[in-house]
Amino acid sequence: MSEQLHIGESRRTRISPIWIVPIMAAVIGALVAWQSYRSQGPMVEIRFSQGHGFQAGRTEIRHKGITVGQVEEVTFTEQLDAVVVRARMAHIFEPYLGENTVFSAITAQLNGTSFSGLGTILSGAYIEVDIPESVGASQRHFVGHDTRPLTSPDVAGQRFSLFTDVAEGINMGTGVYFRNVQVGQVDRRQIAEDFSSIEYDIFIEAPYDSLINDRTQFWKLPALDIDTGGGGVSVEMTSLEILLAGGITFSTPPAGARRPPVSEGRRFRIYGNEDDARDAHYTENAEDGFFFRTNFDTLRGLETGAAIRWQGVRVGTVRDVVIDLDQKEDQIMYAILEIQPGRLGLDNVDADELQARIADWVRRGLRTTLTSESLLSNKKSVQLVEVALAEGETPLELDPDSEPWPTIPSTVSDVTAVTQNVEDIINEIAGLPLDELVASAIRLLDNAGAFVGNPELQGVPGELGNTLRTFSDTAVNLQDASRNLPTLIDNLNRMADAGETTLAGLSPQSEVYVDLSRVMRNLRETSRSLQLLVNRLERNPSSLIYGR
Repeated sequence: MSEQLHIGESRRTRISPIWIVPIMAAVIGALVAWQSYRSQGPMVEIRFSQGHGFQAGRTEIRHKGITVGQVEEVTFTEQLDAVVVRARMAHIFEPYLGENTVFSAITAQLNGTSFSGLGTILSGAYIEVDIPESVGASQRHFVGHDTRPLTSPDVAGQRFSLFTDVAEGINMGTGVYFRNVQVGQVDRRQIAEDFSSIEYDIFIEAPYDSLINDRTQFWKLPALDIDTGGGGVSVEMTSLEILLAGGITFSTPPAGARRPPVSEGRRFRIYGNEDDARDAHYTENAEDGFFFRTNFDTLRGLETGAAIRWQGVRVGTVRDVVIDLDQKEDQIMYAILEIQPGRLGLDNVDADELQARIADWVRRGLRTTLTSESLLSNKKSVQLVEVALAEGETPLELDPDSEPWPTIPSTVSDVTAVTQNVEDIINEIAGLPLDELVASAIRLLDNAGAFVGNPELQGVPGELGNTLRTFSDTAVNLQDASRNLPTLIDNLNRMADAGETTLAGLSPQSEVYVDLSRVMRNLRETSRSLQLLVNRLERNPSSLIYGR
């Protein structure tokens, strides 16, 4: 009997309705988790040199006073040389996290004359994030600043770097001024990595940043400016703000005013005063070949760093004074002169061209001479003067083969000649018998007083002989003095004439001109006074006794 296989219908697998709820819950949970993840925003890592009191779960990251993130972890680097802060940023802030984004620690600080971050004394430190105009490529790892730049990155302008050897009165918050108007400030101060200088980051607002080019000089503003020029002594007091916080100013020489502005980040030196900054324009880029030599009979009063002037305008600097004892004959004294072409309006000349120009000037009478900076001091400077050549006189030449530099001929200073005349006249005055004249006058007055006050006035006839002999002696002394006074007057007049001749060759703006003019006036007044005295004695010799 055959067997028949019965194939029945397979039972269908069905999902129990009970699973619908867990599946829906899982889907909803995933969506919530995804939404939560997206809403949390990106995680960033910020590295600081110190912790600044940051706390996980409490320290906030702010932008313009609004919280845009929170610190989730504070830890050290593997070498324990820095602090790493991991923070969660708001989702809307993700597009602004670029390589140029700046994170700064905000704590209570005194910056110059103002306080900042006082609110952190109670609430604790926080991190400020600044967004520049261009954030750059997306980034999640940053190096934070321990102090926030005082100028926000969104302010129009440019940042530059300054350096100096010593930090004298320049701090964070110190103002940068242009013609006494504040146009920027110092944002940061630090010591250079090689410890060679003090570095400053400054910000200059637009449009004043366009004034900065490669010829611009920066210098410190003085709290008290004392000028002892030819017009006398003048004292100028700066503002109270600069007195307390210091100040930096800048300027561009006229020759470089039309040069294009430099790009952001350019580095400049800060000079101690305006004079040093002006000189730097001509000395920083100097090359070998602008040096010359000149011989003098004496180097007394001439020092390294002394000015070289032409028509009262500084054109160079004395770089060295030398006494050469190796010469076979007499010793030779000379000075090394550095002529700065920029001061002569020759910005684009080389050494050969400058030497050729000076050689031509020497043939036309250019000479060097020593002049006094002031009649009250012994300091000397080198003056370039033009000497008129006599008819038929052979012009002198620049010696290009002398060592160590080409030699410019020198001449005797007119001031030196006047000084010698003054010394000769002083010696003549010292040789006059002025002591005898004064002693005779004193004896005369004593005798006259004794004569008038004598109670035995009736005895005058008896003593008249002695009195007449005393007057006779005095007359002899006065006669000797009267012969010497005209000589003294002539000497004073000759000295004044020599001084006026010297004045004709000096610049009216120089200190020597002003001082020598004053001396000449005094000599003329002294001469006139002595002449009046002589005339009065000749008309009425008894006026010395009776005063009329």
